[in-house]
Amino acid sequence: WKEMGSIRSWIGAPLLISGRLIGFLSIGSLESGIYQVTDAKMIQTFTNQIAALMERVWMHEQYDRRTEELDVISAFSIALGQADGTEIILSAIFNQISKLFGPQECSILFPDEKEDTLTINFSMDSSLIGMSHTEDADILWEVFLTGQSEVLHNPDQSIKSSSSPTIRSLCAGKQTIIAVPLKSAGITSGVLFSGFSQKRIFSRTDTSLFSSIAEIAGNALERVLILEKLENKIQTRTNHLSALYEINAFASEQLELEGILKKTLQQIINTLDCAAGVIYLNNASTSEMELVSQYNMPALISPSVKSIRFEEYPWKHNTIENKPLIFRSANDLDSFSGLIVKFNLPDAQQLIMAPIKTKMETHG
Repeated sequence: WKEMGSIRSWIGAPLLISGRLIGFLSIGSLESGIYQVTDAKMIQTFTNQIAALMERVWMHEQYDRRTEELDVISAFSIALGQADGTEIILSAIFNQISKLFGPQECSILFPDEKEDTLTINFSMDSSLIGMSHTEDADILWEVFLTGQSEVLHNPDQSIKSSSSPTIRSLCAGKQTIIAVPLKSAGITSGVLFSGFSQKRIFSRTDTSLFSSIAEIAGNALERVLILEKLENKIQTRTNHLSALYEINAFASEQLELEGILKKTLQQIINTLDCAAGVIYLNNASTSEMELVSQYNMPALISPSVKSIRFEEYPWKHNTIENKPLIFRSANDLDSFSGLIVKFNLPDAQQLIMAPIKTKMETHG
């Protein structure tokens, strides 16, 4: 030290808390030979007292902070416990995070079934909802895959030009972002993202509190989503039973076969929330399947779909297996694209085909 040039006697004593060095006390004199071993012992005793006092103060501060955190978590848990719907849960989550941390952006992302895409399901900014983000080496995927919270300052500097529009939209104009895993039963189910327009320093305590809130939020969302799925299944089952009842009622009416098929097809389409549908029946004399009823089909369809050979795939497979054949995506429809084109349904995404059978005999 430049200021030590005139010092002739000096004592340095460490400040120790639980054996950990946190600093030292430095004492100097302009005269030489001033300090003795007894002075050193006295100074060490003095520094021990300072360290003990600091430890008590820090413990008290930690206690107060921990008490405050527990109060926040308790209030948050109570608020979520009283919520009985997804929208109310999300409102409580965003409100609490806004009160505690004041982010300018807060969004929740969930993975798809294959877990290779994260989608913004909920957000304070409604324009972001529905945006998706495929797997990449960035903060969102790192948090989702590792289950560990991450804080990033000046995210614009680390975002690649090839990054998805979703990550760029989330980070636009932000000085600090924090991503925290949403967990339920210890398993990461999503990511809670928050962005700040000003630089925000997150202490270990802040990050821990954020993570605790996210875990509570994850459990609450999981609970509500499970209940909503169960309610939807019950409602769907009720609708299906109602449809079967209506179809049985049609069959008992004094109607021509064409009228029964038309009403039945319309009921199935409405119940399953489909766009359009057709019914084919076998023609024993031609060994072909003929179009006998249609609902909501385009006006312009190819004449070639009026009758289809029974041996053609996937009709034959559908009949032999005696169970519905399901095409779950547009890609799955490739093998059936010829008929889709003929039906003039270019936007078709899914398809269900079910055999009409009685006494093990296929009629259509």
